[in-house]
Amino acid sequence: MIWLRQNPFLLNFIRFVYCEDVVTHKYLPFQMVPIDHFLCMYNQSGICDTKCDCLGPSATGEIPPTVLWCEGQGLQKIPDPLPSSFISMHLANNNISVLNFEKVNVLMQTTFLDLQDCLIETILPGPFINFPWLEELNLDNNLITVLKFEDFRHLKSLKILTLSRNKITQVQQHPNQFVLPILQVLSLDGNNISGLNHDIQQFLLGHQLKRLHLSGNPWACDSDTCLGLEWLVWIDEIHVILSDFNSLTCIISNQTTMQVTDLLSNPIEEYPMYKACTQEQITTLVSL
Repeated sequence: MIWLRQNPFLLNFIRFVYCEDVVTHKYLPFQMVPIDHFLCMYNQSGICDTKCDCLGPSATGEIPPTVLWCEGQGLQKIPDPLPSSFISMHLANNNISVLNFEKVNVLMQTTFLDLQDCLIETILPGPFINFPWLEELNLDNNLITVLKFEDFRHLKSLKILTLSRNKITQVQQHPNQFVLPILQVLSLDGNNISGLNHDIQQFLLGHQLKRLHLSGNPWACDSDTCLGLEWLVWIDEIHVILSDFNSLTCIISNQTTMQVTDLLSNPIEEYPMYKACTQEQITTLVSL
């Protein structure tokens, strides 16, 4: 790259060349790509000479690879052995039904891990114990049915966790309220979640999230125990961080789907599904 940039003739030609990949550089003129964004392909034994590409600042191996690219390779398990030097790992579009990093026995330097569209159904206990610096984890478009915060308890540096469009019906809280202490973005949209109990609501409130995605779930706004009303109170409390607040819907007693914004804009006493709620509970919501 240094040679290219020092050649006036080539630079005159290169200014008409645009990047096609990656997304962050798409349509960006070649000359405008920072020099440190160009990575070399490694050709070494191990995972780098099978179905995966290893990228880094040096093709000779003098400097370890920093990027693992294994997208769409039909992998059924996490490749091994994994060098600890990978800063980002791209494993999307594979067939990893059980997420397990048991063969990772070194502390990974990884800050970004993409596991979307991998048909993941099960996350084995303690899978991320060796990922202390992971900041973003993408688990979108998988088949996960139960979200257990217990599975992420080792990710003390995690800021972004996305689980959009899974099959989640249940969210379980970890007994330690300080799990994921600096989490900023949580995406749960497009799942099958109908409600969150009080502990989970408080658990999420305590994280001071900046963005929360909840739309596309069959939220139940009515309940014999008045949990639907409690959920609405909670939604009203956190709506400032709900990126999809205006598209959030819930199901009321006659199986009608309503916009949450409409439900909150009308007097609660008008809705028959809240007749079982105490006046104190109704007053709480009305006063918000």
